[in-house]
Amino acid sequence: MILPGSWAAVLEMFRPVFRRRGTFTLFTVLATGLVAQTGRRSVGDAAYHGRQASP
Repeated sequence: MILPGSWAAVLEMFRPVFRRRGTFTLFTVLATGLVAQTGRRSVGDAAYHGRQASP
């Protein structure tokens, strides 16, 4: 996933919390989805919008 540098820097601060790379990747997708979506927010919507932000 390609992210703007400023957003990637914010997410990178949380990397040490996650032991596995896959878990951090999922966190990145969900956090990006929560920020990218408008209206009601749910985990399903965050996952959808986070995946849409991926190239």
